[in-house]
Amino acid sequence: MSALKRALILVLVSCGRLDFLPVDVSSSPDAGGGGSAALDDTVCDEITATYFCDGMESLALAAWDGEDASEPAEIIERVTTGYRGAGAVRSATTLMSSSTAVFRAAFPTLVSGDLFMRAYVFLPASSATQDTIPLNATASDRFRAQAGIMIGTDNSVVFNVAAAGIRVGGISSQFPRDRWVCIETHLLIDNVAGLAEFWIDGDLYGSRAGIDTLPDAGGYTHLYAGLSWTATPTELSIDEVVADSKR
Repeated sequence: MSALKRALILVLVSCGRLDFLPVDVSSSPDAGGGGSAALDDTVCDEITATYFCDGMESLALAAWDGEDASEPAEIIERVTTGYRGAGAVRSATTLMSSSTAVFRAAFPTLVSGDLFMRAYVFLPASSATQDTIPLNATASDRFRAQAGIMIGTDNSVVFNVAAAGIRVGGISSQFPRDRWVCIETHLLIDNVAGLAEFWIDGDLYGSRAGIDTLPDAGGYTHLYAGLSWTATPTELSIDEVVADSKR
């Protein structure tokens, strides 16, 4: 296969930034190698992100500033099968409502400009969903004023923007199951001329312009990944989490 054909294939399946070069996975830092192969900008160890990036290779929490899984029924554990590298993180709960099993990371308060978030999520076909949020940003270290991906009981996926009181997307947007899925969100933060949009595996699933995306409590300060919120027992795995000022 020619280099051009490989590049075209990568363009079609890309999610976020990608340098369009063939990659030797065994040589990437995420795989424990020396990273001498061509850089692959879907891999956190090879991204210089403005706000945050973690390949979820361990539960050491070196890149994160905390977790919320206080109940025995709320589980955060490392699994050896991830989207890329040596592992990912599984979040699960057996509680019936208002449950979290999530990592938290702080970044400088954002009251304007662009906030892009990206993660790879594996949601088993057997997992129920009800207001299930695998990735979101908040205006505090709790869960207020969120802006994040939400999966409903009918498997619909939306970008919930609490500041605007809207959900971008709808019932026709279904979340894929039993495989790694790339989710991306973009907020242009403004109290009048804001923009909210999201992608699944590189395809634009929803976009809304001219809305208020600035939380009343102030700018966005934290990223949450895992089970940021769910109203039903469920589980999912998450890998390669990024928060940046560009896609």
